[in-house]
Amino acid sequence: MKHRKTWMLAMVMMLLFAVSACPVQAASKKSQIKKVVKTYMAGARKTSAKKMSKVIKSPGHFNFTLNQALRAVPYFRDVFKSNTKIKYKIQSIRTVGKKARVTVRVLSPNIKTASEKAWADLLSYYSKNPKLTEDQVNTYFYNSLENNISKYGVQMYRHTMVFNMTKTGGRWKINTSSDADYDLIYGNFLTIYKEILKK
Repeated sequence: MKHRKTWMLAMVMMLLFAVSACPVQAASKKSQIKKVVKTYMAGARKTSAKKMSKVIKSPGHFNFTLNQALRAVPYFRDVFKSNTKIKYKIQSIRTVGKKARVTVRVLSPNIKTASEKAWADLLSYYSKNPKLTEDQVNTYFYNSLENNISKYGVQMYRHTMVFNMTKTGGRWKINTSSDADYDLIYGNFLTIYKEILKK
């Protein structure tokens, strides 16, 4: 009878430990995921694809070499200065096993006005000079973009980013890079450019 009581007491203690451990494990998991977002955003504020890529499982072309080349382009310099103002707030973290979906509200640079003005300038110039080469078109557009960024400035806009993460090798990482990574540090330029091309 004594052994039976001891066994039952041990089982109760084990159950209590398991129940109390669940919230701790969940909190630890969310804490690790928050650190991933923090590292990613810290890299974005420094316009460092290298730092951002450290927490991306498959960064693809979103790499250090490519972004070093883009950083040298003068018409983005005002955007890079504004990147230091990037702010974010995690809205939700949903986890299932080793998978996670994180929704983040972000305030980051946007050069929509400057881009649209540069595109309008190019169309006007091209209508008067239809024999321009591709290189000449690109040069004119980016020079116009630089002038318009200086004229209209860099606005800050609020948007939502969603990160799908996986835990591999004991660490949480964002699954893959996307257009959103470029847009975050280049003033939403990639999305704006694609929208312009559709017009």
